[in-house]
Amino acid sequence: VVVSDDPDRYHGQGTFPAIAKIYHRSEMDRLQLELRETKGVTILLYDQTCAAEKRRRRKHAGVSAPIRAFINEKVCEGCGDCHKTSNCIAVEPAETIDGRKRRINQTACNSDLSCVDGFCPSFVTIENPIMHKTEAPVLDEVEAAHRASLPDPLVSLPIDRTFGLLVTGIGGAGIVTIGSLLAMAAHLEGKAVRCLNFTGLAQKNGAVLSHLQIAAQERQLDVPRIQEGELDLLLAYDLAVAASPQVRLLCDKQRTVAVGNLDLAPTADFVTQPDLKIDAGLHRRAVDRRCKAERSIYLTVSEFAEKLFGDTTAAGVMMIGMAYQRGLLPLGRAAIERAIELNGAAIDLNRRAFLWGRIAADDPAAVAPYLLTHVPVHDLPLPDLVQRNKEQLTAYQNRGYAQRYADLVGKVQAIEASLSGFSGGDGDLALTRAVAKGYYKLLAYKDEYEVARLYSEDSFKESLAATFDGRPALTFHMAPPLLARIDPATGRRRKIKLSGAWLLPALRLLKHGKVLRGTAIDPFGWQQDRQLERQMIRDYEADVELILSHLTAESLATAVDLAALPQEIRGFGHVKAASHERLAGKRAALRQKLETSTPYRAAAVEVGFQA
Repeated sequence: VVVSDDPDRYHGQGTFPAIAKIYHRSEMDRLQLELRETKGVTILLYDQTCAAEKRRRRKHAGVSAPIRAFINEKVCEGCGDCHKTSNCIAVEPAETIDGRKRRINQTACNSDLSCVDGFCPSFVTIENPIMHKTEAPVLDEVEAAHRASLPDPLVSLPIDRTFGLLVTGIGGAGIVTIGSLLAMAAHLEGKAVRCLNFTGLAQKNGAVLSHLQIAAQERQLDVPRIQEGELDLLLAYDLAVAASPQVRLLCDKQRTVAVGNLDLAPTADFVTQPDLKIDAGLHRRAVDRRCKAERSIYLTVSEFAEKLFGDTTAAGVMMIGMAYQRGLLPLGRAAIERAIELNGAAIDLNRRAFLWGRIAADDPAAVAPYLLTHVPVHDLPLPDLVQRNKEQLTAYQNRGYAQRYADLVGKVQAIEASLSGFSGGDGDLALTRAVAKGYYKLLAYKDEYEVARLYSEDSFKESLAATFDGRPALTFHMAPPLLARIDPATGRRRKIKLSGAWLLPALRLLKHGKVLRGTAIDPFGWQQDRQLERQMIRDYEADVELILSHLTAESLATAVDLAALPQEIRGFGHVKAASHERLAGKRAALRQKLETSTPYRAAAVEVGFQA
């Protein structure tokens, strides 16, 4: 069998013998299971141009991707099903006040679009998109001012030993290109240079290492691979790779200086662990323990490049500029700029990226305005969190629905405060905060009406405008119960494409159907998904009742764990059902542990709660 992203191109061409059957790549899983049960020798050919290679070809040709994917973060549940279907590095975490969601890194995106197959209505695709760019005149003024005043650092290569340079990153980030640029610059200056690249899988965040050794004369060079303790400069495009044991062994506390990118790409574990801690500071500290931290320099370089040029691929050349300006490279500016020209790809962009890297190293205050793309997300104070959730639930349904939320949270807060001895304020009310988040998440389940409302909000238009220019035509990828067909192989609804000028007005109309939510005439209420979501609300209210009737200082930790469980239930349809089923055993165990604890009746009576 042959699977392809475009099986129609083989019809009538006689490319394969008659015994070979041709299918779309979406049939891949079914065919593998079928062939596994087939006796004898079976062959499966996957015919598709590498997605990363497609991206490279488009870049060199100066052609934009014909279709782009975009995620509405407010609709996204952060379940990671899109990441599981694609294994793509362009699907990145997005930290929001409602927890971790997903976003598409448009620079890294290969436009393979397999992420769209994730069972989630948060995806739209845009045909012939025009990527949003920063206004050039402002940048030109800053560049012109610094180009005339930037001093060139004094550099000299020690003649008694070689200079070891290592570039660390992930597949598809241009790490080999960075190494090649520096090697060419050394060659242009008449220096001896050896280069050795270790490449990884581009779409699975595979580690990439580029070893360079530079010397005044060829006889000073031995093997191209840098040996233990002989690294002079570490260009850490990806800090997770730089902090790995095999890289840190090459470093020397008295010799190695690091130039690091604080924008950390998620590792492959992010596919199976959607809440995986992604902490660039942790990796930075590991690197600093093996380097001359007082001379090292770190910056959110990918964010910087995206803010300036709308393209994170310029980040690598920016790091060269930072290293050059700090006097960490044994290379001159003329040779580096000439190597950029000889490379022949995005020459003007890379020249500017090199200059902006120099500016960042020489005058950090000048680049500060361009480093505000991603504001850190912090938990709101408890009163603000409750008030914000009340407002959201009023928009979701009505004031009565929001008051139902506030009443339960207030009851929990009163009992926990009396138990802990707090008379007011946020204090350490971990249980109240857990209920404030968990109950809100369950009450605000994303049915058809809510998805329509979230697509009708101005915030969706604003996020699109921040990424794409013009008025792009949108195609929505959803599985509406009245339109989507059931996949006979899986028994689940298949996502379909919805497009046309009528769609957004239809969504704006559909959002008003929320008045039918939960009633006998709700046309969507009969679905198993909706029934499960309403049952989870009832179960949670029963859990909170159990918590309050058995709350003591000893049982508080167990109570918080039980109250926080809804934060782990994510997704839509079968994804959410599987998430709920996976946690059923944990919920039962926590309930049993609480039921065997001492009832807490005194505080319950004080607030009128009957245990």
